Amino acid sequence: MIKITRIFLQQSLQIYPNPFSSTINIHCSSCNNFKFTICNLQGQKIVSGNSDQGKINFSNLNRGVYFLKIQNGYLSKIIKE
Repeated sequence: MIKITRIFLQQSLQIYPNPFSSTINIHCSSCNNFKFTICNLQGQKIVSGNSDQGKINFSNLNRGVYFLKIQNGYLSKIIKE
């Protein structure tokens, strides 16, 4: 059952652009409002918040590779240029 949920969420969630310079667009057709967390490669939480499918400004992050976690179990690698 968890696999089905993750497959459905992956198909309905769009994160772009990736790599990004300051702002990420998150579009989730199956969620209205969701919590997100950005972690570094060591798994340390860098920033967290809520999104209502809009743009999220990450201009304060240093260049590098991060993981974006969405409350429903979705995990994506994102790259800040």
